[in-house]
Amino acid sequence: MNFEINQDSFIPAKNTIFQVKATNMPASKIEKEMCPNGKLRKTIKKLSDDNGAYVIVSSMNGF
Repeated sequence: MNFEINQDSFIPAKNTIFQVKATNMPASKIEKEMCPNGKLRKTIKKLSDDNGAYVIVSSMNGF
């Protein structure tokens, strides 16, 4: 399937999962969140296969 997204849209794909964290999420923590034990979560893999998007929102600055 090929979905067109309005360029003014802030949602990157029609099928998008948002995960909101109230903790600091630098890249190293995001990788562990997405790939526990070094393996990509099945949910995220399926989302990718379906041209979806996975967005992590952190309420703390990771820089």
